[in-house]
Amino acid sequence: MNSGERDVILRVENLCKRYGSITAVDGISFAIYRGEVLGFLGPNGAGKSTAIDLITTLQQPDSGRITYPGLASASKPHAIRQHIGIVPQELAIYGNLTVRDNLLYIGQMYGLSGQQLKERITVLLGEFDLMDKAGARARTLSGGQKRRLNFALSDNHAPSLIVLDEPTVGLDPNARLLVWQIIQGFRQLGKTVLLTTHYMEEADALCDRILLIDRGKIVAQGTPAELKSGLSDKVVLDYQLGSLASPQLVEELRQQPGVKQASSDGTSLKLVVGRNQAEAAKRWLAGCGLTINEMHSADVSLEEVFVHFTGRKLAEEDKEAAEEK
Repeated sequence: MNSGERDVILRVENLCKRYGSITAVDGISFAIYRGEVLGFLGPNGAGKSTAIDLITTLQQPDSGRITYPGLASASKPHAIRQHIGIVPQELAIYGNLTVRDNLLYIGQMYGLSGQQLKERITVLLGEFDLMDKAGARARTLSGGQKRRLNFALSDNHAPSLIVLDEPTVGLDPNARLLVWQIIQGFRQLGKTVLLTTHYMEEADALCDRILLIDRGKIVAQGTPAELKSGLSDKVVLDYQLGSLASPQLVEELRQQPGVKQASSDGTSLKLVVGRNQAEAAKRWLAGCGLTINEMHSADVSLEEVFVHFTGRKLAEEDKEAAEEK
């Protein structure tokens, strides 16, 4: 089924949001389709969280519009929020309430009651593997159980769209894997998810489509495979060198025919070159007196796609954003 035949959950047209002289969201347009996991991929400060605030009615845009096809009361923020579930970065659970009472309380806030709410809670306890913890106070749960409860609360009212705002920031590898499994479970159940992240591998593994965002603008969009196929004539070469690659040498490398990207971290050197230029790059390095201890080649990743469209590495952008705080 192509995009034109799919149900649109939400449509954004020329959306803008400014804070004084800073344009956080700069004329972005896109649609979210029923049953997909759509990723906002970009560095800290790219405008992802501001876009989420606009979509969830927590802020109002300066210009542009957001429409919710099929929602009769789309002009009323309260009605819109009834159809959206949000998982914030931090846990949003009530520690002194039991797991069941957390779900009961949030369900009542969304207007559920009686047998409908009772049945919904039973479904959620099963889906998120919390049935044996239903009577336990939330504060006594393990870290993974708290996170599962956090996700269950976002899905309490069976929303049309579940929004995940960088849900794995600061998590250890085990907790991050748990979140990935939950999101993959959402996909298998046909739920619609909007995921913001600045982790390349996360977007690649979880998203059906990706919007690549930089400085408030969408610079590229498509499936992970489509984004990478745009650079299918390129190859990534990773070298382990016997000596340091100087900044001057890396800059000279960038000027060589067929070299699209070049970066170095001490004795590690990464190049993105045309597939037919790989041997020429190796000869050029040898001619500079560098000893190549090891070399690996791979197809381009989303990291290289980001650099291609922005001219910067995602890690560099994150460092800039941190320094500005």
